[in-house]
Amino acid sequence: MKLLLWTLWIVLIFLSLLGSCVGINGTKRAGKGAKKPATKLGKPPPGTPTKVNDHTSATSFKSSLDKEKVNSGDVSALESYNAALGHGGTYENVKSVVSSLNLIESDHAPHSSIMEYLENVPKLPDSLKKVVDERVKLRNEFEASDYSANEKKIADLQKEVEALEDTVYGPKPRPQKTRKNWPKPLQKQYLDTLTAYKKLSTSDKDGTVGQDLLKKLKAIREKGRGPDPIPDKVKMEELDKKQQEVDVLESVNRDLSRELENFVETMKGRMGVLSIPYLEHRLFPSTGKIGIPESIVKLKEGGVAEAAIEVDAFRKEWTKAMKAGADLKNGLTTSTGKLTPTSVEADYHRVWKENFPQLLDFWKKDDLKVKGITPDEKNRLFTLRKLREVYPKYWMARVIHSLKQQKFKEMMSFYISEYQLYLGSEFDFYKTGLKDLLETNKGLGWLTSSEVDELVKSHKLDEKITKKPGWEAVQKFINGKRDAKTGGKRRATTSGGSTSPKTPKLTCPKTSTKASTVFRAGSSANNCVLFVRDKNPDELEKVTTGEDEENIFEKPKVLEEHESIDSIDSKKLSEYLESFETGKDLDFDSLQAKEAVVELVSNNKGKLTGDEESIAKVKALIKREILEMHENQNSFAKSLSHGEDISSHSMSNYDRVKVSATRFAKRAAKFTSSTEKFGSSYGKIMLAKGVVSALRHGDYTSLEIMGGRIGLDYGFKAIEKTGALLVKKVGTKLAVKIGSKMTSVIGKVAGPIGAVADIGISIYSLTSSIKALNNPNATKYEQNDAIADIVADSIDIAVTATAAILSIAFPPLAPVFAAVALIVNILTTIFVSVYKAVNHVNELNDEIPLLGYEKLEEGLRYMSGANTSIYLEDLINTKKVNNIVVNMTVLWLKENPDFIGKVFPSQTLYNPEGDCYLQELKYTYFFGGVVNSWRDGRWYCGVGANKECQGIGLYCNNDHYEDYRSLGFGTYIEYKCECGADPGHYFDGYDVLDNSVDFTSKRNVYLERWAPDMLLPTDFSYSCKPGSEIFWGDRISRRDSSYEYLCKGAIGVERSNGEGKFMLYDLKNGADKILLDSGDVRDSLFLVGDGEKYFQGGAGDDTFMLDGPCSTIRGNLNGGRSKDVGNSLILGNNCSLSDPITVHMPRKMVTFSRGNLVVSSIERIIGRKGEVEIIYADCNTKLVTGLGGRGPDGGEDRVIIPHCEKDQLDLVVLVEGYTDVDFGTFSGGKAVVLINGKKSYLKSHIPTHLENGEIILKVGGVGGLKNLEINRGQRNFKLQFGNGGWADLSFECDPTSCRSGGFVAFFMDNDTHPFQLLVDVEAAKGQAVFWLGSSSDVRKVQGLTFTENLFYLNEGQNWQIEGSSKANDIFYLRNTSFSGRLDGGGGSNVIIVTKDIDLDKIVDIGPGRILSVEYENFDAVVGRPNGVEVVTTFCLLRQLDLNGGTDSVPDNINIDPSPDCEYDLTVFAKGNTLIDNRMENGQLFIQIGPNGEKGTNLRLELHQRKNSSAAVILLNYPISNITLIFTTPGLGNSHQILIADSKIDVTGKLLENDSINFLPGENKVQTVLVQIDAMLVAFHTLPANTASSERKSAKGIAFVQNRFRIQGGFWYVTVPQISKFELDKDDIFIVEDDKVVAHLDGGRGTNTIIVSEKVPGLIKINENGTAIFATSSESKVSTRNVQVWQGRAGKSEHIEVNLHFETYKVISLNGGGENDPDTINVTNIPTGKSRYPR
Repeated sequence: MKLLLWTLWIVLIFLSLLGSCVGINGTKRAGKGAKKPATKLGKPPPGTPTKVNDHTSATSFKSSLDKEKVNSGDVSALESYNAALGHGGTYENVKSVVSSLNLIESDHAPHSSIMEYLENVPKLPDSLKKVVDERVKLRNEFEASDYSANEKKIADLQKEVEALEDTVYGPKPRPQKTRKNWPKPLQKQYLDTLTAYKKLSTSDKDGTVGQDLLKKLKAIREKGRGPDPIPDKVKMEELDKKQQEVDVLESVNRDLSRELENFVETMKGRMGVLSIPYLEHRLFPSTGKIGIPESIVKLKEGGVAEAAIEVDAFRKEWTKAMKAGADLKNGLTTSTGKLTPTSVEADYHRVWKENFPQLLDFWKKDDLKVKGITPDEKNRLFTLRKLREVYPKYWMARVIHSLKQQKFKEMMSFYISEYQLYLGSEFDFYKTGLKDLLETNKGLGWLTSSEVDELVKSHKLDEKITKKPGWEAVQKFINGKRDAKTGGKRRATTSGGSTSPKTPKLTCPKTSTKASTVFRAGSSANNCVLFVRDKNPDELEKVTTGEDEENIFEKPKVLEEHESIDSIDSKKLSEYLESFETGKDLDFDSLQAKEAVVELVSNNKGKLTGDEESIAKVKALIKREILEMHENQNSFAKSLSHGEDISSHSMSNYDRVKVSATRFAKRAAKFTSSTEKFGSSYGKIMLAKGVVSALRHGDYTSLEIMGGRIGLDYGFKAIEKTGALLVKKVGTKLAVKIGSKMTSVIGKVAGPIGAVADIGISIYSLTSSIKALNNPNATKYEQNDAIADIVADSIDIAVTATAAILSIAFPPLAPVFAAVALIVNILTTIFVSVYKAVNHVNELNDEIPLLGYEKLEEGLRYMSGANTSIYLEDLINTKKVNNIVVNMTVLWLKENPDFIGKVFPSQTLYNPEGDCYLQELKYTYFFGGVVNSWRDGRWYCGVGANKECQGIGLYCNNDHYEDYRSLGFGTYIEYKCECGADPGHYFDGYDVLDNSVDFTSKRNVYLERWAPDMLLPTDFSYSCKPGSEIFWGDRISRRDSSYEYLCKGAIGVERSNGEGKFMLYDLKNGADKILLDSGDVRDSLFLVGDGEKYFQGGAGDDTFMLDGPCSTIRGNLNGGRSKDVGNSLILGNNCSLSDPITVHMPRKMVTFSRGNLVVSSIERIIGRKGEVEIIYADCNTKLVTGLGGRGPDGGEDRVIIPHCEKDQLDLVVLVEGYTDVDFGTFSGGKAVVLINGKKSYLKSHIPTHLENGEIILKVGGVGGLKNLEINRGQRNFKLQFGNGGWADLSFECDPTSCRSGGFVAFFMDNDTHPFQLLVDVEAAKGQAVFWLGSSSDVRKVQGLTFTENLFYLNEGQNWQIEGSSKANDIFYLRNTSFSGRLDGGGGSNVIIVTKDIDLDKIVDIGPGRILSVEYENFDAVVGRPNGVEVVTTFCLLRQLDLNGGTDSVPDNINIDPSPDCEYDLTVFAKGNTLIDNRMENGQLFIQIGPNGEKGTNLRLELHQRKNSSAAVILLNYPISNITLIFTTPGLGNSHQILIADSKIDVTGKLLENDSINFLPGENKVQTVLVQIDAMLVAFHTLPANTASSERKSAKGIAFVQNRFRIQGGFWYVTVPQISKFELDKDDIFIVEDDKVVAHLDGGRGTNTIIVSEKVPGLIKINENGTAIFATSSESKVSTRNVQVWQGRAGKSEHIEVNLHFETYKVISLNGGGENDPDTINVTNIPTGKSRYPR
């Protein structure tokens, strides 16, 4: 007992000594071997140099730019300051080295925002144009986004948040009680505690005592301040909700503005700058709003002329201010005289330059104080300030004027001259930097090389160049920045090789004290992952911690000690994590950095901000990163412990325990060599015990060292493999780092004997196990292993220490004590091994449920050191890779809310399409453990699984085994099918081929053992898992079946609530089968890969997309029933590339170059872009688009419209590219040909004889219809579109007619008003119809210039409508609410007032206005039937058709006198019309009925007219319809004509140019009424009608005198009588030709016949009044009631007179010829009285 007590005391003393030793040796001191603090990521600690050349980095130098030190005159700081000035180059490079807040600025020349003024400058250099165009595009996208609306919402929410914060936390700042208001005892307690803390030494303040005192001080302060208000829980929840809304909106806005901001920042970084003093920068004219007033900002949209106006305006303002400054007392002075009103601009600039140093000095010192100064001083102050305000505006206007003219060299000259002014005598120090600035601007496209040379020469930049001390050193830093950006820097790239987006900045300071901050456009914080703030004083209090063990792989710090996370941008964090692409050769520091961020974020998940999906996604990524880290740790540990088969993916860069233990073992190496001092037996036994300990811990470095000490001739080589893999994984950099660290730490271990080294290893292992136990990311199985190790190590330490002490006390018994320690150690190791084996089996069972015999087998395998069974490893890994795919599918579904769910192939670790081999592996078992294993046979099985292997009777399909073991002895054989190489990464896999999905009904299914079991979010569920209806054995299938849908090889995941639009089925390539339930109404999208497919859709609108390459595709696609849209077939662009595809829906067949595919129940067909399809629609087809063929040389898409019955077809053909639409068989139904937004080329042959069919062409988004080419002979219409496309339409006419029946075209463009194009095939012309209503967003309408336009003016205000410049246009005014301006353009244009306008409203039509409509360039107006219009004519008016007023109120036409206007006006008088004609010049033509119109009541008033005007009335009636012509007797100024149902009243005299005309009547007789003297006379022209000998009749008008002109032919002319009691007027007959046969009856009255002098030859007139012409034997004129005969002068007439007949009253033959006189022969003398004198 006493011996035992002594032993325990010795152990305790030894342990305390050991602790003291460790404490002394472990103290971290400055100098060699001291622990270095982890540096903040990306921010190395700044140095404190005394000279510029002493700085080794740009960061170090920039830290020396201290404003306070510069201002205080610190020599080193002033040297750095001067060396930092005068550097030129890109903003990105220069500012990163020399820019310092309020000290030095990198001044842009030109300033970056000037790019906005280039947007409307034409013909820019290509490099500038590219930048400007991209900025415009991004800005337009940004302005069209919800950013502004979100900003308003954020502002409103912030107000609510602030109000709630005041309610919850009390007002800000919270009222504080000062210390003097505390209770006296509390004040004393505080002062005593503070005094005690101040007395402590520095080390004690950091210790436990100091920390306790700080906590006490804090508690006293809290007590003195008083209790915190108790927050209202409801208000707290409301505040959290509002704050979350703010965070979400801010995150959304950061995303919306990010692309534009990044672009602007990038361009700003590329532009040229010059580093100048801060004050000069702030006063420079291009800086700040002072130089850019609103009038200059407007120049962004202005041109050269507008800029010139601004230059002139600001010049005047500046010269005015200069004159005021010169007039001041002690004002602007000059060596050559004062400014005067006659001074030129050069004088002002000269005075400006001479006085500028004083002005600049004044502006720098101006503090804006005006109180207490004299009026003169105040006047001077304000005048000089005015110059400060005015000059920058004048200067900027000149700069922008140069820019608008593309005089970029002149613009840069302005900048250089201005720098010379501002920098003064220091300008020579800036010349080198200015040359660098010019070179930078040359690269951007501002300047050419020759222009740079000219600027250098003109401003003498290559003369008198001087540099400040240290300038060259700083320039090297800038050049280094530039070189780092242009070469040698690793950049992550996408698979396509393009540069990936810039990784987000890791941390940014939180600049607002509010709960969250709104980051504006341009803020760099928009690209940050973590927003940090300074810790509160409470958070800064230190907590006592133990000494940290030095770590070879020290993680960098993400935050400084004083910083705390405020919020985390979830989307930016996702981008940051995704920038570490799997498989990339990343440097070790990057991997370290990623882990540091992952661990930090995992402890601050509550501070993630963003929308719900982004937060969920980043949480999943963090979880995956942590899982991957631990998978790597476990895999690495297993590789080391098993000693072989180490692969690169098992390496871990994060495994602290293994690396640290190995390092400690190397430290102990030199001390184990001293074991010989205690005798070889003791030393070797203790080393043997160390070997057992090392085996238990898997520390193979210790084994190698101690194995050499024991005398083994070989060492374990695992560490060599591990080292090689480390180099392979993270590069030479890591290997060098490990080597240097190892060298530095090996010498730090001290110990008196080898046993102490063994205790040290055990202590270290114990420490490592405790760390593993406390690791928050450790799995429960890793923690169980750690607990076992802790127990074993504790026993081992105690036993070893006791044995060592007893061996020192009793040296002869040392081997015995060592042997006892070894036995205890072996027993402990056996216990731990059994425990760990059980733990290992449990871990496997969690990963994949094990069967009973598998648990026993895997436990024995683990204890014997063998690997887990290959098939179990494969099952586990396959399950893991499928869990990952399921997880990624869930994330994908969250990011794509349109999809309900997805069915996809499961994953296998082996390539099913690679070369397959059947591998035989044999194991020999002894006492249940593997004592030997070897690879035996290996047979090739061809490409792809399920093939027989080289005739051995075995197939390369499911893995199987043969077990020849009994009672733990015997042989076990595994057969494994390996296809292709094992994937290089743990998470990689291959798609399983030949899948089958049956959703028609549920059934009993045996799931695959590797089926995924990932726990899905609550709103997601599995549709199905891989399984079979057949149990395939323990290695393949689960023993128990489950009742679910059958998916062979496939996995389905969907939203539990069914939200979304489409269900996605993507089984990739292979022989696949999908059967959906016929009642499934969800819309499904099937991605159809190569192979044999059998897909059966449900009852939704299903889509089948052939995903290419369609080289082996075959099978059957059946859409099933559909809803409204219909089932779709989409030919992917890579499907059967370059070969035509025929889709024949009537035959239900798709034909490829290498096979066919049966399709059915498909209503929509979409082809490939730029490839040729021939598509036959059927009567059920709803949509066809081929997306355009290759063009004229490569073929075009062809769409064949089917023959269908009436109303059976309702088809849309969407035309893109080159397309031919064939209507050859079309007969019934409706076909719409749609061209929408793409450059399209349509050919089509349109039938015009359709009875039951309708063809509609709809065109939109093509830049409008620019031309219409018509080939009348070929009946071809070619429509030219604004975007370069066209539609070539030819029309087929039947033998009887050629009409466009059944065809109509519509045009719809976003920036123009829709219109309908009418095609008149017969007349070969087109007509555009515009319907203008209030629903239209377009108020400015331009008609087509090349064809007629019809405008229907319905509703809306402020319209601007312009017709064609050439063709005739018609405008229909249909509503009084319509307003705007109409311009008819060229041609003959008509305004029609329609009956849609209230008939009770009188419409006043004046020059240039109708109702609320202004108009110009119109020459015709049409009124309403039964409505009243009052028209005041205008000079250009050519036609009026008012359709008559009402019965009581006539239409009123007022023709005002206008001496400058020559009218040519036609009035169609209908109904009740009044015309007041006061025309002075021109012609009025009035046309009256009938043409189916009702009778006309026309009143024509003729007043104050001149003979230069004419009024012509055309009566569309035969003269036989005249019932009355009445002239007012004696006055001659009033006439009334009644004809048929019309009445014409003419008031006023008909002048010599006036007439009343009749249309050619019967036998083409033309009749005209004119006024002669006071009477109306009717002139009748009887044309020659010699074609027939039949006499044509002609009648006169009874109420007026008739004058007939007989021009030849055969005529029977009569004049009707008014009545038998009333004589008619005296009529006149004029014979104008000798070839005439006529009978003339003058009726009552005294009538005259006149023979025209044009008639040749002798005329004989008998006593009956018949004239016979000598020139023609058949010609004669007989008369009746013609009493007066008038002959021809100079030509002979012979007349016989019988006085009994009373035929003649007057004969006047006008004398015959000289040799042939006229003769009058009286044949008798009457005997009785006669009524007439003889």
